[in-house]
Amino acid sequence: MSKSQRPLIGGCREPFWRHFNSEEWEPEWRMLVDVLEHDYISTDWRRAIENLRRGVEEKSENARLLAYKEWLGHLELLRRHERSEQLCALLREALDQDARDIVQHFVDVVTSNEITVVEIEETRLCLRALRGMCLFVPALCDYFVDNNMERLLVRLQNDSEDSKIRAEVLELLLVVVADSQTRQRDFMRRSGIQTICALYTSEESTSELADHTKAFIGVIIRYILPTGTSAALSNALTAEARESVEEAIGADSLLAAIAFAESLAVDVV
Repeated sequence: MSKSQRPLIGGCREPFWRHFNSEEWEPEWRMLVDVLEHDYISTDWRRAIENLRRGVEEKSENARLLAYKEWLGHLELLRRHERSEQLCALLREALDQDARDIVQHFVDVVTSNEITVVEIEETRLCLRALRGMCLFVPALCDYFVDNNMERLLVRLQNDSEDSKIRAEVLELLLVVVADSQTRQRDFMRRSGIQTICALYTSEESTSELADHTKAFIGVIIRYILPTGTSAALSNALTAEARESVEEAIGADSLLAAIAFAESLAVDVV
């Protein structure tokens, strides 16, 4: 199916009730429209999830890549759709009811320590898809506590890992730790900040990966750790992270990373 033919979440064509100003209708009719709208969009999400499920089960790598890209297209739509809030709510509902196996598939792919050259693009797309789903459905971030957090950090520590995959891992990790002090503590106790700093100073890092690492350091210290729900824990985590970063890369480099983060438009803050 070509991009122009791909069914859109929310419908390629407006359903009949959207051609009327239902806000002027009687309450019972407005309730009916709400039900119709819910079912209409939910059906689209279920269809998209089923297409994704069939795609990831394909033996052909090209077919799997196409399925991942189509799913990413749906997630990208959420950013600019006029009904974004409603679509996000129904995505959360659909994933919870119909797609736990799909989410687990993505998690298994990105936390695997065995990857061949031909799987690099597939892994990158899975990382991007998971990041998007975690942004719109924050509860999915809980998949990356404990062992899966450790596995993501191991990917960053592996110098033979593809640099573009490591950059995508950094992007995903930033979303995972963004709004949960539980996950932030898990990240810190697994020496996550030291892992990031080691990546920043590594001679093996490409300039693109170095920029991603610099942004991660700046964002987590400038925006994420200081803004947790528990002020005391926020202060403790921020102080610990700053001390670790200054010890690893120096105070001047930390200030440069913070300035770099402030210059970016960051999704997670």
